[in-house]
Amino acid sequence: MVATNAPSRLAPIHLFPNPVSEKLTIASSNTGITRYELRSMTGKILKQGIFEYSGFAEMSAFPAGIYLLYSYRDGLYTGIEKVIKQ
Repeated sequence: MVATNAPSRLAPIHLFPNPVSEKLTIASSNTGITRYELRSMTGKILKQGIFEYSGFAEMSAFPAGIYLLYSYRDGLYTGIEKVIKQ
């Protein structure tokens, strides 16, 4: 079997509000624990967390700009979403 970086076929992650100023809600209809990493555009991990169905990421301390939210389930990459911080 050949490993790829292609996302698995789980339901997508939903982010709101986006653009965000303070608290970002992260939601999914997938069952089980989802892990996320909020990264800068250079790839530096700024925040990590876990949630089941929904969770929050506090964004007020970050400067305005574009960030990337990577999601993982059962150790597998499931997707990436752009986050705009106001």
